[in-house]
Amino acid sequence: MTSDWILQIQNSIPELTRVHAWLEEIRTTHAIGGGDVFALTLALDELLTNTISYGYDDTASHDITVTLRVDDGRAHVCIDDDAREFDPLRAEKPDIDAPLEERRIGGLGIHLVTTMMNRVEYRREGGHNVIRLELVLNPEG
Repeated sequence: MTSDWILQIQNSIPELTRVHAWLEEIRTTHAIGGGDVFALTLALDELLTNTISYGYDDTASHDITVTLRVDDGRAHVCIDDDAREFDPLRAEKPDIDAPLEERRIGGLGIHLVTTMMNRVEYRREGGHNVIRLELVLNPEG
């Protein structure tokens, strides 16, 4: 069975509250496990916060579309925005083995996203960033 959900938000940090509520509604109505929703929430928080905080050169309102599809035990998420081009997969990888005081600031969130998700893809299409995430859902919740 395939289910699709679409949420359009604006480029504003308070909009993340809507994303959280949306994921919680999907969790309760479609029996997606709490651990899976936690992973999706963390990934979306990181990617959307980066886009909202650093992606725009103006103060205008911009639409960001998040699509979630559940199909064959996998969650497929797509984030589409018109922010400045940024491929998170090309971001410098953090040295997680370095002593804490020697680590550079930044990059850990994207590292968590690529570690927690089973697949992360990026492309620039028609002036938009398109990030696709895939998570194999835990059948036991």
